[in-house]
Amino acid sequence: MEGSLGGPRPDIDRQPGSPAEPLRVEVRSRLDGGWSRGFTIDEADVRADGTEWFRLRRESDGVVLPSWFRADDVVLYRSADMRR
Repeated sequence: MEGSLGGPRPDIDRQPGSPAEPLRVEVRSRLDGGWSRGFTIDEADVRADGTEWFRLRRESDGVVLPSWFRADDVVLYRSADMRR
């Protein structure tokens, strides 16, 4: 399955029983539209209308955020080197 995050979605396309590294992402702030780091994908869902949504886990304390985020508001984590 192709995802808006580019390429196969590791959070969905893993083989059963395989070790899984958390997929680190940035999320668009609903307050100012900027990008915030420090999250991983906890759960993914494809809704009946075909849109992808993600539930995120905050890396700092491991808390799963109660809100779902549209795929358009989630991007793969970019290191400082990739931002140049």
